[in-house]
Amino acid sequence: MAGVCVSAHTNNILVDSSKPNTGTFAIETDHAVKLARHQTGWMTWNRTSLNLAWLGFSDLHSGVDHYLVTIGSREFGTDYNTGTLPEKVFHSDSGVNKGDEGVLQRFTVHTRTLPSSGSVFVAIWGVNGVGLQVMPTTLNWS
Repeated sequence: MAGVCVSAHTNNILVDSSKPNTGTFAIETDHAVKLARHQTGWMTWNRTSLNLAWLGFSDLHSGVDHYLVTIGSREFGTDYNTGTLPEKVFHSDSGVNKGDEGVLQRFTVHTRTLPSSGSVFVAIWGVNGVGLQVMPTTLNWS
């Protein structure tokens, strides 16, 4: 009755409090199931780039929006990354579908000059549509 009432209408609001599921690098395995993950050109490297492939990251509620990748001389290091740290890679729904492991993600990450010997540590983690991050998956590339 005072004339100060206000009403408003908003778009839908997405609430998701669950983190995405952790995936893995798509590498050749010697496990009992012998998943045919490895293909020519995947998971290779040269002195200035890594050709990475991964799968299995998923989020039932808001989907995986993007991935973050670090490359360094130690775990979770970024000293071999170029540009933005960590590097942001957007999720793609096109590509090879590996059934319950999802669509294979492939990306070439350009790096600073990698050492000719020693180890290179790669970490990747997914971020869902509301910004929640999964625990990173790591790889020690020697």
